[in-house]
Amino acid sequence: MRTDSPVSQLYIYRDMECIAEKSWESGRTLARDLLSEITELCKGASISINELDGVLCYQGPGSFTGLRIGITVCNTVAYAGNLPIIGETGENWLDLGL
Repeated sequence: MRTDSPVSQLYIYRDMECIAEKSWESGRTLARDLLSEITELCKGASISINELDGVLCYQGPGSFTGLRIGITVCNTVAYAGNLPIIGETGENWLDLGL
């Protein structure tokens, strides 16, 4: 998950391959919409949020508020599912986290 700018990004990977992704103009609605966007992305990939094996979160740099919202949701999903969580930074954050 990447929420450091007005355009937020979600990805679902299976066996190192991206099986679903979504980018949208989240702007000021990020806190309201993020969890439902995650749920819809999982539904579109035909998996349950309970089937996730881990959480990868972009940790900055970027918008403080966007990062705070995204990291809080990542922590919540990881805690609720007893999942490992990884935070990465930089342009190749996805490669580093996978």
